Amino acid sequence: MKKRLCVMLSLKKKLPGLAVVTLFIFYLFYQSQVQQYYGLFQKGDTFFHVSRIYEIRYAFLHHELPNWLNYHSYFGMGQAVNGMYPDLSLWPLVLVTLPLSLMKQIIAIRLLILALTCLVTYLSLLKHKYQSNLAIFAAVIYTLSGYSLYQASTEVQLGTGIIYIFSFPIFFALVDLFKREKIDYNLVLRLGLLFTIIVSSHLLSAVIVAFIVALLLLYRWLIDRDFNWAVLANLALSGVIAAILSLPVLYRYFYLSRSGLAKPYGQGMIIAESVQKMLSDIDWSTRTTFSVVSLVLLAICLFFGKKSEKMVKLLFLELMLAVLCTNFFPWNLIDKLPMLNNLQYTPWRFGIWLGIIPIVLYLNTFADSLKVGSKLPYNFLLLLALMTPLISSQAIKSLNEDSSKKIFITQKFMDNAQGNVEIVNDEFHNYLLIRDYAPIESSVTDGSNRVTRLTSNLAFHPYIANGQDQQAKIWREPINNGVKIHVQVDLKGRRFRLPLYKYRTVQYSVKVNGQKVGYQADQQGYLQIVTKASLRKGDVLIVESHNPSVYSVVVWISLLLFIGGCAVVGWHDWHFR
Repeated sequence: MKKRLCVMLSLKKKLPGLAVVTLFIFYLFYQSQVQQYYGLFQKGDTFFHVSRIYEIRYAFLHHELPNWLNYHSYFGMGQAVNGMYPDLSLWPLVLVTLPLSLMKQIIAIRLLILALTCLVTYLSLLKHKYQSNLAIFAAVIYTLSGYSLYQASTEVQLGTGIIYIFSFPIFFALVDLFKREKIDYNLVLRLGLLFTIIVSSHLLSAVIVAFIVALLLLYRWLIDRDFNWAVLANLALSGVIAAILSLPVLYRYFYLSRSGLAKPYGQGMIIAESVQKMLSDIDWSTRTTFSVVSLVLLAICLFFGKKSEKMVKLLFLELMLAVLCTNFFPWNLIDKLPMLNNLQYTPWRFGIWLGIIPIVLYLNTFADSLKVGSKLPYNFLLLLALMTPLISSQAIKSLNEDSSKKIFITQKFMDNAQGNVEIVNDEFHNYLLIRDYAPIESSVTDGSNRVTRLTSNLAFHPYIANGQDQQAKIWREPINNGVKIHVQVDLKGRRFRLPLYKYRTVQYSVKVNGQKVGYQADQQGYLQIVTKASLRKGDVLIVESHNPSVYSVVVWISLLLFIGGCAVVGWHDWHFR
């Protein structure tokens, strides 16, 4: 009887958490159904990241690592998006969803990111001694609001979405970093692994994190007069580990950069927002400002919480992140500095991190009350956690009922949208035509988000041209590690410009009707072939490029080291829990 009573009491304690988890699972199912029915909402970078999934998917289906050059997306012009944009953290998600059709795979990856964000946040809070139910409530609230919900329901942003999975481990690791008085090798390894995930997902996010840490260090040195050498030592050692484990990304980045690439869109033109604009953009799911949830939690802590030094520090950090989103920060003084001059729009970069501190602040401020389930702060957090999946469900339904810019991503759609577009340059297809990572010779000289007229013509109406600028219409067909070009009409000459970018450091193989021919880069940065005879209607050109053979070795070594590092950290946490 006593044993049964204990079981019932234990179950009663777990019921609130089970109820919240059940609603969270319901939301995941609901979002999958909504997106399959309505399609993807085409906004911002959605198709950019969809194309990345498509390239990785194609490579894995052919049992290869993704090619550095894009032949199956971005009009099949051999653009170096794959090589320059980190994607290693995306590979496992693409791999486990590979049996699905393309559209379902994209939806599944978004849902996996949501589920992993919730799970990792829960485990991280649990590890830091927060009660299990509270960790569940906080994890669901965090996952289904703010930037986490935005990238899952509105705009596909896979790199930062994957980093967001580990936002709480990153936050707690950085807090521990500033507390250490000596070298902590477990913390060094933990930070090194987390930094590796960031670098392997989105390079600019690594710059953002480094910038935030640098500002905190300056504050401690200049304002608090607290110079702790251990912080720098631990940070430096973790940076070395991250550099070693991120070698595949860094190797291909510097390898391709030596070709001479166009400067990124918006470089040297950092834009921030006014406070009024940030306040007017507040919503349940946000990317550039506070979410409704964050503001509610902050307000409760400020008006009803007991003030403490820890609260003041967390509020200062939140305020700093908010200021970095606005024009109060003197961005004009640093927008010419290397790396920092690529921030483009600061609310995109710093606004996504505004949701962490309100959760931690609420849990810390009402720590004593939250330990007792009958207290008001506990009940409020439970109510918010129960409401969050329902509010998020309504939000995604309302969003997707707007029929504008909806797309159903299928194999046929991707084939039709890439490489052989015979339509006016409409808004949607211009999402596919980007300037990023193109050879510098083929790009516009300013920082605007556009391409040259020649690039646009070669993308939308592909053709081959001889030295006299006479043209021959072609039909191009993406193949494994390259493209097959079918000549539609005769074209005289010996030198012909192809509708493909030419990167100086990349080795190509070019064949005309099975026979190898010479090639070089023309003055506009495109691939020019040198033949012994004119081209005839029906000729077939095959252009291929392969990643350097050492790249695969570097990938496997880094992967094994990363897995080994995770095993060491896992063993340490288990042994000293």
